[in-house]
Amino acid sequence: MPRGFGVIGTGELIREYLSKVDMGSVMQMFRYVKARCKAEGYRPGTWRYFPDYVRRLERLGLIVEARRERIRKFRGQLQGATPPQPSHRVYYRLVRERRDDLAWLNPQKALYGRKRKKKGKAK
Repeated sequence: MPRGFGVIGTGELIREYLSKVDMGSVMQMFRYVKARCKAEGYRPGTWRYFPDYVRRLERLGLIVEARRERIRKFRGQLQGATPPQPSHRVYYRLVRERRDDLAWLNPQKALYGRKRKKKGKAK
């Protein structure tokens, strides 16, 4: 998602979603962020790094695990051809005391003290 003056970021969209609902799974958060990006004319990010982003928010204490739900049947998996299917779906909730924390703006910087380095840029 593009960043710039007046542009809301992924962390802020996740915070917005969890403020509206009591709790949400990683996929529910991703679908919300993707829909908001499309609605505002931005190219949405991919699923590839989204679970890692959510784990960063959890490490910062901005969200906490609310409950786990056992997955009975996972559609789309090929037997033996893909990694093992997940056995639980995790739901997260917003930590109300950290709702206005500046870490929502840039979790990477808040966690590691710097912005993420771009790959492929040699100096």
